[in-house]
Amino acid sequence: MSGSDARLRANRSRRRLAASTILLAVGALAAPGAAQAASPVTYYAASNGTGDCSSAANPCSLVTALAHAATDAGGENVTIDLAAATYTGPFTIAPGTETALTLAGDGAILNGSGGITLKVTASGALDVTLEDLTLENGAGNLDATGGATVDAVDDAFIDGTNGSIAVTSGKLVVKDSTIAGSSGAAGVVDDSSGTSASIYGSTITANTNGGVAEGGGAQLSLGADLLASNGGDCNGTITDLGYNYSDGTTCSGTGTSHRGESTLALGTLAANGGGTQTESITPTSAAYDVVPVGATVGTETFCSGSDQRGVPRAQGPASACSAGAYQYAPPIVSGVSPRASLELGLPGTLIGYGLANGTIVKFGSTTATITSQSDGSLSFDVPLSLALGSQPITLTNPDGSTAVSFSTIPGPGVSTSLLTPGQYDIAYSQALAVSGGAGPYTYALTSGALPVGLSLASSGVVSGTPTRAGGFAFGVTVTDANAVSSSSVAVSLVIATPVISIDSAKLRLSGTSLPVTLSCAGAPCKGTASLTEPLKTRVTGKVKSMTVVLASVRYSLTSGQRDTVRLALTPSGSQVLKHVKKHSRKETLTVTAAAATTETSTALVS
Repeated sequence: MSGSDARLRANRSRRRLAASTILLAVGALAAPGAAQAASPVTYYAASNGTGDCSSAANPCSLVTALAHAATDAGGENVTIDLAAATYTGPFTIAPGTETALTLAGDGAILNGSGGITLKVTASGALDVTLEDLTLENGAGNLDATGGATVDAVDDAFIDGTNGSIAVTSGKLVVKDSTIAGSSGAAGVVDDSSGTSASIYGSTITANTNGGVAEGGGAQLSLGADLLASNGGDCNGTITDLGYNYSDGTTCSGTGTSHRGESTLALGTLAANGGGTQTESITPTSAAYDVVPVGATVGTETFCSGSDQRGVPRAQGPASACSAGAYQYAPPIVSGVSPRASLELGLPGTLIGYGLANGTIVKFGSTTATITSQSDGSLSFDVPLSLALGSQPITLTNPDGSTAVSFSTIPGPGVSTSLLTPGQYDIAYSQALAVSGGAGPYTYALTSGALPVGLSLASSGVVSGTPTRAGGFAFGVTVTDANAVSSSSVAVSLVIATPVISIDSAKLRLSGTSLPVTLSCAGAPCKGTASLTEPLKTRVTGKVKSMTVVLASVRYSLTSGQRDTVRLALTPSGSQVLKHVKKHSRKETLTVTAAAATTETSTALVS
């Protein structure tokens, strides 16, 4: 069994359990006592089996298993589990003591070798289920003649030389199966008034003597089937249950069935996933997604089931599913977990739908190891051999008809480490840059502090009016739309300090003013200039040191401006200059800007 087939087996097992429940109910009507008392028995068969049928490790031949089922079961419900292999027939299910008999096996092929591949001669007391089997190369692949109820589910009936399926007594239901390539008679023949045959969700194609034929007043029903390239699709009176699509005009039609369709777009018979061969369709097919979700075909809500491969018919948000045995199911990815942080050798998961049909995942040209797969999610290990950086991911269906490509997303990060310098007391706005991740993004301050007057918005914009000069460093993280956060990145910002210079240290007192020539470089300059003098004076017999402000002024210069600032003498300064006879006239001139001292010099005042 292939890896993709194994991933589908759980889905088929659920359907097999449901089928067994139905069979028990039917058996109860036919033989109430036996059905109520029946218990399940499983025999294991292999093409070269010589064991006692008790386990997969000790299988018997199919002929032996069928004999056990007929003679040893004593009214029980029997399953024969077939290993994946070719079994050369013909084979017969004869009358016996069992109540229900199921033949199942992914990849098991029953080859008629010129005879009737499988003949059911058991009476109406037996319910027979054929699941996941290929019946091929027989003079008829299935012949139901004994009156038993036969359910064929997920099977392929191929290349029968006298038709493929014939029912002359009893009841036949074929579901989610392919009937192809027969000659000599129609693909399905129901030719007795005492029988009924129903075919649902199946593909009937390339049968040279016709697709289906009904005769003798029998009842043959079709529902949600696809018929193409047959030597006439329908012969006789066929009951149309709706949603049938055919390229010929011989089938009767209702308002939901379509005849004469020229674009059914069937592929060739091939291994498209699952244990049996199918003929694929594409979205260009007239039968693609034509059965509404919730629609009833026969007695079943059709789209709630699975196709021949076990692929769910209802795909994601689609409002319909396809007629025939094949549900086109492209892999659709709606999310990646953990998105933006896929790492070499570590697991990842794709979220979406249509992911359960053996999809292959490749990073570039390297195939990833799939660890689990369902219709809604696919988990894998990122290959270790990949080059670092973003890698394209490609998803491909087993039939090769569908591929979806996208790229991994590297984790988010702040890519700005040095912001454009700002200027003291000038409005500032600068956005931090981000790399990777999926937007929108949210930024946060994680360490340090911004310059006084500035703030960091959650959008990543640093803005405001700085009221202090200097260099600042702070830490920032960014979180993307998938809640993936970066590590903290150190960001630096300089608020430029104005450079003040005094043209001359020799100042001349003019009345009560003292002109001072200043220049400003690097940034706008705002601040104060003052002229001070240290003095000593005697107070109550003690000498006391003090600093007297002789003159002061506030100023504002633009960047690169040379200007004269006139310092007006204060009254106290004027009194000092007037009454101190031995005044040194050596004063200290201090100019400040941006709340920091930028120039101090000794000035001679005359």
